[in-house]
Amino acid sequence: MAAAAERVVWAVDQLDLVPGMQVLEVAAGHGVAAGLIADRVGDGHVVAVDRSPKMSAACRRRNAEHLAAGRLTVVTCEVADLNLPGHTFDRILAVHLPVLQRGDPDAELAALRRHVAVDGRLVVAFQPLDAARLDAEVERVGRHLETRAWPVVEVRRGDVTGGPTAAVVAAP
Repeated sequence: MAAAAERVVWAVDQLDLVPGMQVLEVAAGHGVAAGLIADRVGDGHVVAVDRSPKMSAACRRRNAEHLAAGRLTVVTCEVADLNLPGHTFDRILAVHLPVLQRGDPDAELAALRRHVAVDGRLVVAFQPLDAARLDAEVERVGRHLETRAWPVVEVRRGDVTGGPTAAVVAAP
């Protein structure tokens, strides 16, 4: 398996994972973060969601071992259409700023609310192309979440290859 970008490893670190956790990754793409998460949750489980059948297939290929072991499920759908009856998640990860801002953000965040555990957290991690925009992007993401009833409980900042990065942590 190819090495993960430092910013993706940093984002996964912000989840504060422990074995047994149930984790949802939205816009999972090639499945890099999903694989890192599956490595860390032990007997827990990861659901990786992406709207693209091509990206879902790439995630499955990259993480064939986790799929075979039952540690990972890959779902192809829009975030707003996510419907996993009976599933709640301790952590929800979105790595990339536009993930919850395209389409219908109210419907997307409502779908995530249906699936977050009582003490769960949503972590939106990003690295702006322009490092000078980090503070403005943190503010924008925080407002985006809070106006949709996801109060920000913490903002974490890091410095990785390519510049500063941030994670906005919100609670239901």
